[in-house]
Amino acid sequence: RLSEKSMGEREEREKVNLVGSTSMRGVALSYVALAFSLESLLQRACIVDAFRLS
Repeated sequence: RLSEKSMGEREEREKVNLVGSTSMRGVALSYVALAFSLESLLQRACIVDAFRLS
């Protein structure tokens, strides 16, 4: 009986860890996407400036 309870607690803990790691991964992915979009915007602005200067 006691072992069943501890097994259930372990499964719950693993579920929490899984949710935590996936949310962290989602945050990291959104940061990467934001960095890429900012970089492309900067590149576009540089291209526009180059056209304007020439």
